[in-house]
Amino acid sequence: MELYSTVCVDYAPHESLYKSAERDLWSTLFYPCEVPIDFAEPFDVVVKYPHWRYTHRNAGHRYTFQDGWRERLHSYYRTLKVRDEILKLSESVIPDHVSSCVGILYRGERALAMEQRTGVHPSPEHMCAELDRIGLEGPVFVSADSLEAQERFRSILGKQMQAWPDVERSVRIGQSPHFRAALGSDHIRKMFALALVLSRTRHLIHAVSNIATAVLYINPALPHTFVEVKSN
Repeated sequence: MELYSTVCVDYAPHESLYKSAERDLWSTLFYPCEVPIDFAEPFDVVVKYPHWRYTHRNAGHRYTFQDGWRERLHSYYRTLKVRDEILKLSESVIPDHVSSCVGILYRGERALAMEQRTGVHPSPEHMCAELDRIGLEGPVFVSADSLEAQERFRSILGKQMQAWPDVERSVRIGQSPHFRAALGSDHIRKMFALALVLSRTRHLIHAVSNIATAVLYINPALPHTFVEVKSN
């Protein structure tokens, strides 16, 4: 949307990690964009990122050196209409006091280490250390992608921790939940609902993650802490 005046999304499940989704992934989350498209006119077909400005290691630079990207992408996001069922799902994840929670987004799959600027992915312990360092007290809403990570957070945070049990997680840190054949549209809805919940917290703690990037432009006013671990 930043590069083209008209964007028509056609992203089939078989071209993604969610091969059991029942329809194209865009319409799983959003209502169709009401923009007339003249297919008789020449148009570009983009099958990969036209640039890596907001993803991979470049995302870490964005988190560190603010140049208005959050507000800029938010202006595009506001033109989209999230489906009502997704909004209702996000409201059911945690009660209204989500705005009093600190949010921690933890994606521990091995591939994400390559996306960190240092090549090292933070551990649950690193995330909690940042929580202590910045002195944020009160409830902590943790979105972790594995049962092992969730239990490690709980062992540190105890009753301070809140989480949403109704989402698919891998068993061990480092395993990706995405490559399980059964995951489809339901998982996509839940993950986007979690992103909306994290956007309503009072502070987000995160590493490099496409989900974190989305959360930060969904709510460009959200304070956040970018966690990086130095390589040995």
